[in-house]
Amino acid sequence: MRSTGSMAVANLASRITGFVRMILILTVLGPAVASAFNTANTLPNMITELVLGSVLTAMFMPLLAKSAQEDADGECRSSEDSSPSPRRWRWW
Repeated sequence: MRSTGSMAVANLASRITGFVRMILILTVLGPAVASAFNTANTLPNMITELVLGSVLTAMFMPLLAKSAQEDADGECRSSEDSSPSPRRWRWW
């Protein structure tokens, strides 16, 4: 519980500082330039996330399909026990 609370506080602090950053950019640069700045700053990040998401999906989905085909009863194979914990899944 303690780590969850600290992550929630860190997330909230990040969002607040991001909002303050956008307000400062808006006041310093003006609405038109701030909008262009925000678009130029955000667009490459969005493209990168889309491309990397596609690459990771292309790598992960064949492994998942192969595992599902090999395990006919639909249960997760485990190295220690039959627990379906994600950190114990074997994809090979």
